[in-house]
Amino acid sequence: MKEITASAPDGCASGRRGEYEVDFTEGHKTGFFCDQRDNRRRFGQLVKGARVLDLCSYTGGFSINAILGGASEVTAVDLDEAVITQGRRNAT
Repeated sequence: MKEITASAPDGCASGRRGEYEVDFTEGHKTGFFCDQRDNRRRFGQLVKGARVLDLCSYTGGFSINAILGGASEVTAVDLDEAVITQGRRNAT
C-alpha cells in the first residue's frame, strides 16, 4: 500500500450563497459536505414560511439556506460549541 501525504485545505468551503467557515483539521466530523450544496439550496426553496429544526447543524449550511429561503423560524442544534460558533459566523 502506498502512503499518501496531503495537507488540509484552508478553512473555507464554497457554496452557492458564498463561503462557509469550516475547520478541516480540528472539526469533530469528517469535514464540510461539499456534495450537499445543491441539497442545501433546494431545502431553502422548500421551507418558505416554515419552522425549521436543524439537528446536528455543524456549520449551519442547511439553517442558513432555510433563513435565506424565507423560513419563519430556524433553530440550529449541535453538540460542539466550536461549530456552533462557526455556524453563527457563517450566518452573519
